[in-house]
Amino acid sequence: MIMTLDLTFPIPSNKRIKKKIHIEYTNAIGELKILLENTCESASLTTDLWMAKMVEFSLPYAAYTLQLSINRVFQKTKVYIKRIKRLVHFFTSSPKQSECLDDAQKEF
Repeated sequence: MIMTLDLTFPIPSNKRIKKKIHIEYTNAIGELKILLENTCESASLTTDLWMAKMVEFSLPYAAYTLQLSINRVFQKTKVYIKRIKRLVHFFTSSPKQSECLDDAQKEF
């Protein structure tokens, strides 16, 4: 609890506080990297519950977006899949066509 205030103390500006925090953060990151490179053999990371809740929220959204993207790609490939199925059917429906395919593959 503060009992007295020093009226001569200059209150730093927000800009100065942010600059000081950034400098200290950058220094701490550099020191942590050096410490990890020199001494760390293994590590584990944890997150707080707030982040876990954010991940729980964003995972279904990400899965839905991924599913939409996959469906879009499959829509584009349906034409090629139909063509390939017709080609396979053409060569497998007749022994003569199958023999011609075998001969062509041997020449190739």
